Amino acid sequence: MEIDDYVTFLREDLTRKIYLKPYLGNSGDGLIWMGNEFLFQELGISRARLPQEADLILWPGGNPTMWQGNLDGWQECWKRWPQVPFGIGPATFQTGCLPWATLLKESPTAVHAAFARDRESHSVLQNAGLPKTIYLGLAHDPAFHLRGSDWLATQRQASTSDFVLASFRSDHEGVSEAKWNQRMGGVPGIQWIQNRLNRKRAHERLLARVESVKNRCGNDDQIIVEDVSSHSFDLFVERVRHARQVHTDRLHCMILALMLDKKVFAYQTSYRKLEAVSEFSLSQWGRIEFVNE
Repeated sequence: MEIDDYVTFLREDLTRKIYLKPYLGNSGDGLIWMGNEFLFQELGISRARLPQEADLILWPGGNPTMWQGNLDGWQECWKRWPQVPFGIGPATFQTGCLPWATLLKESPTAVHAAFARDRESHSVLQNAGLPKTIYLGLAHDPAFHLRGSDWLATQRQASTSDFVLASFRSDHEGVSEAKWNQRMGGVPGIQWIQNRLNRKRAHERLLARVESVKNRCGNDDQIIVEDVSSHSFDLFVERVRHARQVHTDRLHCMILALMLDKKVFAYQTSYRKLEAVSEFSLSQWGRIEFVNE
């Protein structure tokens, strides 16, 4: 993990007080938050208590371009604290979803930087027509900075191999058959029913694939089927910590499992989210097997 424009950006001005902005998310986003906090401590970055006292309001990262709540959070910052510069930590950027690029272009606040957490997202940023005053960097997901932390060392010491964990999402970022809202027309009520059927069928196929891979590995452990990223943070960590194998299409479930030295099988989402992060951040050390549907 050599390239990290985010770390370079933070190091450029260690006198700057940064307000790390909480946002809506799941326990995977909690791992992003913890990685940022660890990085800030390592670099000796000062934290502002209140946004209005900050030299920079920093969005921690994540996947803001596919979730309206995140864009609403950006606009809340710009409206309430227009005098404070704004930045976006390492994130996924997708086109054809929400009008994130338009919002950044029209922001009443000075947006100083936006960082992509994979090369594909970085290309999207560079081609979005954003003002040249916004620095567009390439960096690793903040969760990876936990690799050298005492917290992760403690989790490794408590690691066991009790079961096979199958953790899959059921939202619009899910398996490719579930691109329903963009691709399907028809009467809304019928469309909603079809969407539910598509999700159910897709999950049935995924779980059958998990069973097949488990058997191929000669593993007779129980399969626990839970979207652990939707659990509380501590339960999310515990489930991954006690798994022998982890099968998932959740990015941070995959990242945590890899950092805990689990055998990880990664599955497709509706786009190349896991693959792109893996190619950028895990090529040198992550042992991961991608399972085609």
